[in-house]
Amino acid sequence: MINMYGTPKQIRELTGIQASSFSKFMTEEELDAVLLQWINHISIEIDTRLKESVSNSDSRYVGVEAVALRTLSKLVGYAVQNRINKVVQIGEFAIQVLNASDVIKDLSWELKPYAKKKIAVFLSSEEVMPDASTSG
Repeated sequence: MINMYGTPKQIRELTGIQASSFSKFMTEEELDAVLLQWINHISIEIDTRLKESVSNSDSRYVGVEAVALRTLSKLVGYAVQNRINKVVQIGEFAIQVLNASDVIKDLSWELKPYAKKKIAVFLSSEEVMPDASTSG
């Protein structure tokens, strides 16, 4: 089961997003459904990078949730910008297609402090403990 990092309410409070930011026909309930879907997607991205799901009783949860909320805020900003500017941005000399991958490009780096570190311990053959039955 996927642990969800954040709530639609938290994203709304952080970004000030409203249904009218996307469409005059979108309801607040529809916006919440979209936000929940995005929370699920970002939560999967986080769990994949951490190679685990962080439960809300884990001391790392608040930090992981903060990373998720910042990432979700970037996604909201991207979506609003995409609605305003459509798919193509026209600069002074170039046309640039908006790229959603920028939203998660720093996610692995931001999650580094919350990843569990595994320490490999190797025992060389010279360090093998003598068998109790052979010692004298």
